[in-house]
Amino acid sequence: MARGETIEVRGTYDLETCKEATLALSVTATEGAGKGDWAHDQTMKVKRGKGEFILRETLACRGWPHLSFYTTTNCVDGVYFGQDEWLLKKLPWPHNRKIADEAAAQDRGL
Repeated sequence: MARGETIEVRGTYDLETCKEATLALSVTATEGAGKGDWAHDQTMKVKRGKGEFILRETLACRGWPHLSFYTTTNCVDGVYFGQDEWLLKKLPWPHNRKIADEAAAQDRGL
């Protein structure tokens, strides 16, 4: 991977913890401000259950690419991928069961 290249990630998802979420392909920046606008093919709304996705992002800066599920308030879970300096070897958050449980309770109206 290199700055300026466009990456494409294809796969399947299985969302169980909430009714819907946004699946996003993004990069945790290791240089610069680390923020940018979302491209239209970088995110997609998904519903509870299984499905397929294709997401793309142009690498504007160096960093650690990841796929993550976001609810309206939190990141529920994610997975980092890459190689060499593009791979985050230690997750900055554990797969956060508390956040996932809170999102599921909110969906049930608790």
